[in-house]
Amino acid sequence: MEIHEPFSDLEKQISNILDQLDKQEPLSTAACKQVVAGLEKIKEYQINPSPKSKKEKIPTMDVKIDDLIRGFHETADDSKQQLQSILALISEGRVPDAPAMSQINTTVDKLREQYTDVCQAAAHSIPAEEMPQEGSPADAYVEAVKNSKFLEYRKQLDEMRKTLEKFVSVQSLAEMYATALAPYQKEAQELMQSINALSPVQKEDVAAFEEKTAGPAAFLKALACSDYDTDEGWELLDAVPAYYSRKVYTGLSRNQYFLPESTKAIPAPKDPAPVAVPVANAVETEEAIKAAASDMSTPEAVAEAAAPKAEVISPEKDADDSEAERWHKLGIDNPAELLCAVDNFPLVPETSAKATSDFSTKKFENEITRNRQTQANKDTLVTVCDVGCVDSVVLTKAFPDKQTDFPGICSSLQKLGYLQQYIIPDYPAFYTLSERGEKIFTTQKSAEFLGKKKSDRNSLPWTPNDTFGALTRILLLHSFSLAAKINPSLRILMAKPSLFNHFFCNFARYYSSDTSYTFIGITSNSVVDFEELSHFFFDGDITDIFADDTAVIIIGLNLTIAHSTALYFDSKLHEELQKTALYYYDYETKTCYRYADDSVVELSELAESTQNHTEDPSTKQTDVKTQEKSIPNTVEPKAAQTESPVCEPIAERTQERGSSEALMDELLKDMTAPKKEILEAPKEKVEDSFEDSAEADVQPEEPIKKVQNDPQQEEHMNNLREMLAKEQIYCATAYFNALSIKFPLYKPAYEQLAYAVNDPANYCSYNSEKIYSVYFNDSTVPDEHFAVAAAIRNVFYDYRGYDYALPSLHTALEGNSVLNENTALKNVLYILKEFKLKHHRGVDCFADYHQKTQYEYEAKLRFIRQEAASYYNNYILGEVKEKATMRRFIEAKKLAFRADGFLGESLKIIMDGDSSLNEYILDGLKESYIQEGDTICRENVDESKIDSVVDGFWEQAEHYVGQKKRTTDLVGSLRTNLTKQIRKVVDILAEYVNLTSSFVPEESDEAAIAYHRIRNGLLQGMNDALQECAIDPDVVGSVVLRLTLSEMISRLEGSYIVGSNRFFYQDFLRSNWILLDESTWLPNLEEIPIVENFSILDRIVEHSRETLPDFETRLQNILNGEDDYGSGRMILQLLENTHPELDLTQFDLEGSMEYAERQITIQRKNFLGELALAQSEGQITDDDRKEAYAAVTSDWYHRAESDNNYGFFRRIMEAIRTSIEKEAASRASDLNQNLDAYLKENPDWESSENIRAAVQRFRQDIVAQNYAAAEDQLNRLKSNDLSAYTDSGIDELERFLAEYNMHLSRLTNKEKTLQYQLAPYYKTHNKEGRGATRLLEFWPKGRPVNLNSIQQSMESLGFHVDHVDTIGNGSTLRSTTDMFTVYLKHTINEVPVNYTHPIYVFGSQAETHGFQVVCLFGKFDASTLMEKIDSIGSTNNTLILLDYSLTLQERRKLARLSKKKGLNGKTVAVIDRVVISYLAQHYSETSVNRMLMSLIIPFAACQPYVPDSSKPMPQEIFIGRHNELEKIKSPNGPNIVYGGRQLGKSALLKKAQKDIDHDRNGNRAVLVDIKDLDYQAAARKISEFLSDEGILTEADITENWSELSRSIRNRLRSQENRIPYLLLLLDEADAFLESCEAVNYKPFDALKEIQSMEADRFKFVVAGLRNVVRFNRKALDNNSVLPHMSSLTVKPFNSVEATELLEMPLRYLGFRFEQNDETQRLIATILNTTNYFPGMLQLYGAKLIEAMQYDYAGYDESETPPYRVSRDHIKKTLADDTLRDQIRDKFDITLHVGQDNYYYIIALLGAYRYYCYKNRSFSAQDIHDDACDCGISKLESLSVDSIHALMEEMRELNVLQVVTADHYRFTRENFRVMMGSEDKVIDEIDKVSKE
Repeated sequence: MEIHEPFSDLEKQISNILDQLDKQEPLSTAACKQVVAGLEKIKEYQINPSPKSKKEKIPTMDVKIDDLIRGFHETADDSKQQLQSILALISEGRVPDAPAMSQINTTVDKLREQYTDVCQAAAHSIPAEEMPQEGSPADAYVEAVKNSKFLEYRKQLDEMRKTLEKFVSVQSLAEMYATALAPYQKEAQELMQSINALSPVQKEDVAAFEEKTAGPAAFLKALACSDYDTDEGWELLDAVPAYYSRKVYTGLSRNQYFLPESTKAIPAPKDPAPVAVPVANAVETEEAIKAAASDMSTPEAVAEAAAPKAEVISPEKDADDSEAERWHKLGIDNPAELLCAVDNFPLVPETSAKATSDFSTKKFENEITRNRQTQANKDTLVTVCDVGCVDSVVLTKAFPDKQTDFPGICSSLQKLGYLQQYIIPDYPAFYTLSERGEKIFTTQKSAEFLGKKKSDRNSLPWTPNDTFGALTRILLLHSFSLAAKINPSLRILMAKPSLFNHFFCNFARYYSSDTSYTFIGITSNSVVDFEELSHFFFDGDITDIFADDTAVIIIGLNLTIAHSTALYFDSKLHEELQKTALYYYDYETKTCYRYADDSVVELSELAESTQNHTEDPSTKQTDVKTQEKSIPNTVEPKAAQTESPVCEPIAERTQERGSSEALMDELLKDMTAPKKEILEAPKEKVEDSFEDSAEADVQPEEPIKKVQNDPQQEEHMNNLREMLAKEQIYCATAYFNALSIKFPLYKPAYEQLAYAVNDPANYCSYNSEKIYSVYFNDSTVPDEHFAVAAAIRNVFYDYRGYDYALPSLHTALEGNSVLNENTALKNVLYILKEFKLKHHRGVDCFADYHQKTQYEYEAKLRFIRQEAASYYNNYILGEVKEKATMRRFIEAKKLAFRADGFLGESLKIIMDGDSSLNEYILDGLKESYIQEGDTICRENVDESKIDSVVDGFWEQAEHYVGQKKRTTDLVGSLRTNLTKQIRKVVDILAEYVNLTSSFVPEESDEAAIAYHRIRNGLLQGMNDALQECAIDPDVVGSVVLRLTLSEMISRLEGSYIVGSNRFFYQDFLRSNWILLDESTWLPNLEEIPIVENFSILDRIVEHSRETLPDFETRLQNILNGEDDYGSGRMILQLLENTHPELDLTQFDLEGSMEYAERQITIQRKNFLGELALAQSEGQITDDDRKEAYAAVTSDWYHRAESDNNYGFFRRIMEAIRTSIEKEAASRASDLNQNLDAYLKENPDWESSENIRAAVQRFRQDIVAQNYAAAEDQLNRLKSNDLSAYTDSGIDELERFLAEYNMHLSRLTNKEKTLQYQLAPYYKTHNKEGRGATRLLEFWPKGRPVNLNSIQQSMESLGFHVDHVDTIGNGSTLRSTTDMFTVYLKHTINEVPVNYTHPIYVFGSQAETHGFQVVCLFGKFDASTLMEKIDSIGSTNNTLILLDYSLTLQERRKLARLSKKKGLNGKTVAVIDRVVISYLAQHYSETSVNRMLMSLIIPFAACQPYVPDSSKPMPQEIFIGRHNELEKIKSPNGPNIVYGGRQLGKSALLKKAQKDIDHDRNGNRAVLVDIKDLDYQAAARKISEFLSDEGILTEADITENWSELSRSIRNRLRSQENRIPYLLLLLDEADAFLESCEAVNYKPFDALKEIQSMEADRFKFVVAGLRNVVRFNRKALDNNSVLPHMSSLTVKPFNSVEATELLEMPLRYLGFRFEQNDETQRLIATILNTTNYFPGMLQLYGAKLIEAMQYDYAGYDESETPPYRVSRDHIKKTLADDTLRDQIRDKFDITLHVGQDNYYYIIALLGAYRYYCYKNRSFSAQDIHDDACDCGISKLESLSVDSIHALMEEMRELNVLQVVTADHYRFTRENFRVMMGSEDKVIDEIDKVSKE
């Protein structure tokens, strides 16, 4: 639809004016006139339409196209008849006359016009794309209209418009319900305008409008319902809250809405019904604004026109309808008794700067999850939203199970801008949602984050805007407290109350209970509020409010209001209230009355009374019509009490302050008189301020209630009292603070102590509001001594000048027994209060201590400047230490500490001493960091302002790093660190300003004059009060008061040291129990995780009971080994400031610190090794715990690096050691029980010497706390594996070292050949002598060295040389060095070479790879040798033939250098003249090579172990398994070999293959790996291998087992290259076996057939995992040969084999395991850790060797080799975190067999049973039951017998051991540990249950 220019212009003009009105901007006269002119143009346009409108005839929408087409058809019929008549005439030869022709012309013209009308009507109704082609029949246009989607959409929109019109017409007689609905009706009107303006209509438009009209539709459906008590009615009502506010919902449910034409029941009024006013009239204000726009040129005019009316006026409420008549209509004759006498004035809540800042969901989530109180933050916000307001008391009672600091939570949320606080003098403060907080619930994501649905703004609770609104909410919150007191055992359900501006109805319920109470309260002085209340309670359905099982409690601000309101309700609802119990409650005296008889009722009695209220109503209350009730005469009506705090106008109460001047003069006159007696203020005045409370005789409650989850509360409180009694205030505050951190419900009580003593850790900001909230709230009972001490500090200090809440605070102190009993103290407090009220300054501002000597002032100023310089260097000039990846943080920190920023410039001003710029610092602090109205001091620094500053820097940093998209807020440790650093700088700035602004007041200063007038009397009064405190029976309380008074006296007298409060905790420096922060001087109260025996609470107690040295002695102790140098620095700083006369140069901390720093690094590294060893020894049985200990150690080590408190770090390590020992005690008990069970089963054990020795070793291991060794000993006892490994051979290394100097002395003449020098010492007549001669003869004598000499030399050294090659022809190195490659023989006399040492690099590996030989001549030492080795390179293993004699010292140095360098895994060993001399003397042809390795390898870097199981295993390292090997090689041995991973099956097969293949008999052995191959693929691979080995031909390659079998038989029968014996070894055969099942194991039949036919000529061996056993069982019922085959189980090593694998290779490297108890325990620990698995043992051995590369594993170079294995070496090995991870991985591989994980699941469930039931043993039935419970289908589907079979296999793997006939346990506790912590085990079970 086209909008013409006049309309468009006017629309823009009106829109601009409305925008200005919304912004409250003034309207110009010109703008208003322009609108008027526009209106005139519109009128003119309507009178003279445009030419276009004249020419076009457009059918209106009212014209139906059906009517047009009907007319068209009628005219067409007429024209047809006329034409037929004309045709008939013509056919008769006649001519139509003129009238006939004229008639037909007229008809056709009409028909043409009607056609045009139809076309235009269609064009008007449907879009162009739906129109037929031009010239189409008229019916085509009609059909197009009927089929048009556009019209269908338009019809739907018409229905929506009707719905909206109907909704807008809804009315209500009640103003509050009409007002509640008005905004929604305005939205509906705007929606109608949008629908009318829509053209063309699209499907999307219909969907969008349908969604927007869903709310009005739901409302109208509910409105049309006649009975809400039906299911249909409830369903219709339940749909309304999704669109409308609770008030609209309530009005609808109470039949408060109706349609003008509706006959729906409207509540019958008691007086003539008022004329209904349409709710839509509530939006007429905007229309009025538009109409009057031309007259509005000022903001005032706009505001006046736009101001909403206070109420919707009904005709009855006209000017003639007086207020008295309105009260009368309500049935209230004496409204004065119902109205509150308090002045009602506008109320502005206290909000933070963030309350109006932008809101984002991400920022909100980050802010409330920033600390560990996420759930508490959520609970608080949701409760505020539901209830409408909260205070900390209600929250604590609503969530009693949570140890939450709700006061802190509310304060924090206020600082973040989500809550706002309301404070009314004499009443508790409360919180509501702020504007920013409301956005949480009107934003979908943030609402969902709190578990709520998105709310409409109008559905959120009202926030109060005046005193009455606030008092109403105070009463509402108090109703929750009453509900909690009525039923203390039940938890309150924080239901959403009906809360209006000035009254409420709270239906309080409890969890798990049907008990409920209805609380009603109103605070008003207006008839309007009572009219609303009347509509709410008396004009609707009230059955849910006054149910039979509900007690009703009316709450009033005082007794008169409460009782009168109860009377009013009884008069209106007498019959309803007869069915329930009615009470009224006086908030002022906190007293509850039974309405029936006006008797006082204890709240606890209400619970019982509620259940018995159905008694005869006549016994309860009398009809008000027959008997008029009155206010109970037991209490004077509060209306008559003109001085009541409730009724007294606040303005009047604040005017009394001037009346105290005469009293001050009188008091001071008495105080200055020279007398000793206690002074007393005049009663007529003092008692006005400190009137004894009427409740003084009530038994006081305990200040600290029973704190939940603190089982040691009595002990904690005794400790606290002990500290206070000993006047250790700093210990008490730190202790209480630490308690409150651990148990948050202690927080309020701690704050009471903190404010009483001005604890700097609490950053106490003294103002009356804060003191009131700390001591006088419902959650705690104030300690009277603490409250008085805090009140004295509050009025003495000068923290806040205009302290408006001061009178209220002192009213709260009335009745304080401490004040009543100490008159002097009472007088002092009164004088201080009056001084502050009159002069708005604290006395402290003028105290004498400000008049310090210049020296003291400069000393303090110097200290502050030193601090400022330190911060300037660290923060302004220093580099950002955080990770550089956090670019935005780095920029934010740079911005915060810019040299030209406020903090940087302020620090520079202080450093430079430029006092002229002090005003700059003062203004900056006030603007950005200090609470508004407070004085400048560190205590008044506002944390929320610092948060805002940090946020500001963070936002600025976003631009510096060029981030295009807004990122998350700064949170976590980075934010904490930046905030702390800014806080430190701001604190020092505040101290500086506080010091330099301490002025000497002018004589003309009124306050200064007043101070001088009262000073002496005040001082005398304080001293008198101090004397009275000495006789106070409350020792603890009197200590705090004496401390406070003494401090105030010192301030007045001038002895107080400025800033001494900073050193409040200084005495903690006198011991090493508690550390102080070097910047803040506050104690570090952080708990050290998992070190329970070193808790912060215990440490504070230990400090408090210790005899503390003076500071100088403590400094000396630090230098003598306590090593807390950070604390030492702080002591020096303290003494420099407090005792500048001392000579402190004797304490050279910096000089001594360097050594301590080096030592602590070493100690930390050793300690981490200790942790690993403790875990290996079984002292730590939880892997997570060990990691936690390591994390604590690393954390505190880094802290020690920073603060230099090394002694404290050592104490932490010692505490961890103690903790480990304590935890390990249970392990000893368990092992002893297992031993006792074994001995009981073997009563004759003492008859066996081996068993007796093993039992003795077990008990020694327990004493040594090596539980792993004890467990190993016990397992060996049970398995009867008590044999010991012994190496009876000669220790060649020891003999070599013993003879070293002798051989060296024979070789002194370096010019002579080796043979010449040694000839006298050797005989040549025997074989050994000839061998020695040959050795000496072919020793290189000088360059060049030929190939033959090298070959002969190598052979004389015992190497079986195959050939020698020369290296490096033409190279520079070759020109100066003779280098060769030596290759060894594979066989000798057709027998494979069997090496007698484990150094395979100079053994079997040299058969294929060779090794390098380098000849060197001339003088060398260890260093030059290493340089030469570097030049040679380490690409191959190397023997260096050095024609020189190394000293033993150089040889040992060479050993260390070689191991440190590592040489890339290659071995480089040196043979010099000394070695040759020794070999020549002890030459033996059969052992010379073994001797050689024993002599040279200890001094080289060599790794004989192969920890990687995927690499081939050299034959030299094949140890043990001799019986198994012979069985595999034997033709009559087993055909099946099975066993777990890491057990050496493959190595066993390889060894068998090597021993048999090509032996002297010509036998053959072929090893084929058939992993993952089925039987056909296996046949092909086997035949290919046999072909490659020359046993079969390529023609024999096949996938058919019958063909393969025939080929093998034929080959064995062939005499050509006859094969005496063929051993076919098939490894990794699990998949092969599984596939064989499908063919009934035919391949086995084929192989067994060959073996049977060719007796002792053929054998096959199939090796696999436990699948072999499983398939064996499956074949039992088949006719297969498989069950008849023998098998061999490869199990873990026995003790002898395991020890040999560990010790023998290490022995060749120079390591020696001593035959003593400690060393044997170490061996047992290693074996236990590795479970005797060969693969794990290889790994452990390899790690032992690798540890030598770092710090030589702690060995002394001058004495090694040999290396006598020690605990230190084991610790360094275990300190490698990868070792335990690799052992765990290998263990995990063992438990995962093939594709299944049965072993792993059983092990998981075994660990699960331990954690859940503390039961170490379990049966197959247990495992099956647990699998069923956990839903692990894999085991659930197996039978118990099958699981038992699996567990037997695990026993063979040594993972499980038998406990009883059907019960098993982990063989080693370490296995259970490796399964993981309880959480990990449960997580893993959850994973496998989903497989």
